[in-house]
Amino acid sequence: MRNQSRREWIHELINVVLGNLIVACGVTFFVLPSNILTGGTAGIAVALQPLLHLPPQLIINALTIGLFIIGSLCLGKAFFLKTVLSPIVYPLFISLLSWAAGDLSPTADPILSSVYAGVCIGLGIGLVYRVDGSTGGMDIPPLVLQKKLRIPVSVSLYVFDCLILLLQALFSNVEQVLYGLVMVLLYTLTLNKTLLLGTGQMQLKVVSKK
Repeated sequence: MRNQSRREWIHELINVVLGNLIVACGVTFFVLPSNILTGGTAGIAVALQPLLHLPPQLIINALTIGLFIIGSLCLGKAFFLKTVLSPIVYPLFISLLSWAAGDLSPTADPILSSVYAGVCIGLGIGLVYRVDGSTGGMDIPPLVLQKKLRIPVSVSLYVFDCLILLLQALFSNVEQVLYGLVMVLLYTLTLNKTLLLGTGQMQLKVVSKK
């Protein structure tokens, strides 16, 4: 039983690392080169910076720490141990991929960038969510809402990110906001499919004739 639990724990940690790597690929290769507006703590920082006149990084760090504490209190020790890994490996992957890729970008088309970014981010977050972990930041409130109110993660994540994009719309190009909405929609759909992967059931009905 102990060995089985250890194998499961290792498998879950691998999912967390792999999920963060896929998200980092989406951000490095598609979001950053095309300057696509995003949700999450980064989006909140961008939206609040003109009002608070604080460095975005300071806002991001404050939100990340606060949300991490809330998530750990609401979701328990296992969540803490899995989530604490994400703030370590995610920036590392971003740095390594940026260094390895240089100025290389698979596409200069913002629409394609939005599509592939959405798929990568949705898949990566979904892998982490499947083992009850988190990539940190604004994906923690949806997990808390799911536990407390049974609200599906994909629904609340989509609502939060759309609200964050609407805040950025006050001082951003409308076209950028539309690209951001496409990305959010696609990564929400991909996240939902990833969470449902392997949970489908096939029902076999046997009818006997007398």
